[in-house]
Amino acid sequence: MEDNNVKQSSYAQIVAGLGVLILSLVVLYFTAPHWYLSLAPLIILLVAFHYHNKLGKLWQGAIVGLTIAVIITYALQDIARMQSNVSQIYEWDFMGFWIGGRAAVQGVNFYQAEQYHRIAQVLSPSVAFTHEIIDIGFWYPPPSMLLFAPLGWFDNIQTAYVFWYAFNSVVIVLDIVLLWKLFLGESGLRGLGLVAAMLLLLHPTLATIGFGQTAFVALLMLLLFWQDRLRPRSGIWLTIGIFVKPFLAFLLIYFVVKRKWRALLTTFASAVVISLISIVLFSPSTFLTYFQANQASKVSSFVDTTGQGQSLQHFFEYSLQGSIGSNPSLMRILFYVSAAVMIAISAWVLFQADESRLDWKIALLVPLSLAVYPNTGEHYAVVLLPGLLLFWAHRNELPVPPWGAIMFIIVEYALVSVNADLSLLMMLLNWLVLLLVQTPITLPESQPKLDTA
Repeated sequence: MEDNNVKQSSYAQIVAGLGVLILSLVVLYFTAPHWYLSLAPLIILLVAFHYHNKLGKLWQGAIVGLTIAVIITYALQDIARMQSNVSQIYEWDFMGFWIGGRAAVQGVNFYQAEQYHRIAQVLSPSVAFTHEIIDIGFWYPPPSMLLFAPLGWFDNIQTAYVFWYAFNSVVIVLDIVLLWKLFLGESGLRGLGLVAAMLLLLHPTLATIGFGQTAFVALLMLLLFWQDRLRPRSGIWLTIGIFVKPFLAFLLIYFVVKRKWRALLTTFASAVVISLISIVLFSPSTFLTYFQANQASKVSSFVDTTGQGQSLQHFFEYSLQGSIGSNPSLMRILFYVSAAVMIAISAWVLFQADESRLDWKIALLVPLSLAVYPNTGEHYAVVLLPGLLLFWAHRNELPVPPWGAIMFIIVEYALVSVNADLSLLMMLLNWLVLLLVQTPITLPESQPKLDTA
């Protein structure tokens, strides 16, 4: 009799899950294009995850159905964006990557604008794209081309885009798995489902896919660094991450303040090795051109004149300048002072930390790096997920109730869902909240077992 009751309960749970799955797929089909409506399933998933042990079997089955529906819906939305971009090639980020990759594969100097102009002829680029990309050449240091050179294997840019998206899809899966293992691994498949849903529900995820950008690769390197943070080989991942997205260089503060000299040495050694590989593959003259042509200054000047970005520099020199004055020098000084204060505070907090609290200190450096780095874009915010998941995993140990953790995460998602121009506010709020929990009263002396109830 008892066995029959268990079977009936299991069947009812499955039916509830399938019912909610089907219903959610229908509802999400209409609501998914409106990103502010994505907050509703996120709230439900977070609340249900926290109160999982208090839910009945039927409710647990229903939440499984909702989780699967969210993952399917937003994954399909991302795939649809990929298909749209491949069928109708848009300008900007990926097109620039492909042109650089073609130049590298052809063995020419990818920092010379004339090579970009020659390759870009088949694309009929706009005046704006020509000014931003083609007239400047490759934006990043020579080792960064190791990531984009494989795109040059394909004469057809659409084929290259398919390859790029396939590569990034694998990286996204690895990101999800690592986020799960590092922060919610003890929750089993429930944790994996929540992590996948949170990544897909984050608007910068779709933005990264839309631009064909590299934020997922940067996130992967950050997570590998995080996983090996107590080992010298963490420097390898950080080096690769810096070449993918230079803002990760601010994480070197961790090595310096905590006197991780072997890891710091590994970082520099890795940089030398990767640089030598790029010299062999792309020629010494191309490598030297990056420094001789002052390529970094060209990119910085372009960003300065267009006012693009989601950084403190952009805020002071463009968003704030019109409201309090028009003195560029004053705005630049305010930016430098603000950045210096944030760096000093973060370094001091990191200095005070023992080994058991390093997760929180590293998490604090991520929003710092995004805010201070001049060229930060809205899609960079995907790298804030580790900090959000760390906050969620330790929600029962914080000086605020678990509902406070839910509200913090929802506000973070809401800022970039409602308006991408609020990405800087999301980063600053993330930094401030993580800073406020960096006190002995808040965090226990020893690293506790994550509560995933």
